[in-house]
Amino acid sequence: FKQLLASELPVDCLQGDELVNYFPTPLRRRFRDIMPSHRLAPDIISTELANEIVNRAGITFIFRLREETGAAPADISRAYMIARQVFDMPELWAEVEALDNRV
Repeated sequence: FKQLLASELPVDCLQGDELVNYFPTPLRRRFRDIMPSHRLAPDIISTELANEIVNRAGITFIFRLREETGAAPADISRAYMIARQVFDMPELWAEVEALDNRV
């Protein structure tokens, strides 16, 4: 979290959906345009991204990739976000989660 927060990644994500998706739908509709100026925006983005990576890829994901590639945690996180979007992973995850208690 701290390394993500200290990087440029949260600032780069301000115009994307990372921050907006954190808030409930009524707030998104009403305040979407000013959310990037929220004083905790970088903290929210860093927290959400760190939590998602741990939940989806495992607690050792960043450590393993850093050991294998030498890349910084922020760069690994950025690559994770790109791969998530390119492969439409949220839709796949939703399909898998829909199988809970059925498979």
